[in-house]
Amino acid sequence: MAQETMEKPAGAAKSIRLVNLNKVTLSGRLAQEPQVRAVGEGHLVAQFPLAVNRRYKDKAGDWQEEVSYITVTTWNKAAERCQAMAHKGSAVYVEGRLRSETWEKDGEKRYGVKVEALQIQFLERGKAKVTAEDIPFGE
Repeated sequence: MAQETMEKPAGAAKSIRLVNLNKVTLSGRLAQEPQVRAVGEGHLVAQFPLAVNRRYKDKAGDWQEEVSYITVTTWNKAAERCQAMAHKGSAVYVEGRLRSETWEKDGEKRYGVKVEALQIQFLERGKAKVTAEDIPFGE
């Protein structure tokens, strides 16, 4: 059996090496109280919708405001701090990564994307700051 070789045609594009990057930075206000629950053996997870505003001028020159609601999830010590310090309307700064998930509802497969927070800062006066050092990765 003859072995076929694949040769690149003249002028073919060179392969591009992409850097894997998954980083999200958001600031906004909690749209609801954080929902905190225990999962597994001694792990806590907190989840809340974050309202992020965008202001822009429309074609007529009038200012408009658009709100996006983004689900944010955080784990363990950061989840404890969210439970103790965050409330509906709290201003926060979030750094994290996108996390996709799939589930089935009414026999139909659904897809969604959440932000997994690696760092959360509470922006209101008198609120403590949770830094990356306070949130051990993977805990």
